[in-house]
Amino acid sequence: MNIFDAGDFESKWLTGGVQHAAGTLPLEALVAALDHPREDICWRAAVALGWRGEPQAVSALVARLGGARYEVKINIVWALGQIGDRQAIDPLLAVVREENHRDPDIAYMAALALLRFGALEALRHDLDSASETAYRVAHAALASAEHLEA
Repeated sequence: MNIFDAGDFESKWLTGGVQHAAGTLPLEALVAALDHPREDICWRAAVALGWRGEPQAVSALVARLGGARYEVKINIVWALGQIGDRQAIDPLLAVVREENHRDPDIAYMAALALLRFGALEALRHDLDSASETAYRVAHAALASAEHLEA
């Protein structure tokens, strides 16, 4: 059974029930919600997975990074940073290194996520990058590093 078929769950999900969903839904239900046709439900599922902080969600989140639209992608990146599992380092570095001039904030969020779980040297490598976006993002993130909460 799809969790969204049960009564008015979808409306509860959309009216602030993300934190509740993070605490009450099984991991599999939240992962399934990442593929919901409604983009707002997908990004809320990513946020809920980030709040839960379970490393088991990392592969599902990473698998959806590639073709994700802005709202979903930035929340997946945030969630990966919240979870803090080292298996997300390479996918987050790939986000930092993407040539995406329209949404450099996604790359910046990925760089901050990397710093939060100790991938400082990996990010420093991008200071010598030929990619202008990666170079700027790495500088900005490293300048913010001392202000990050551990």
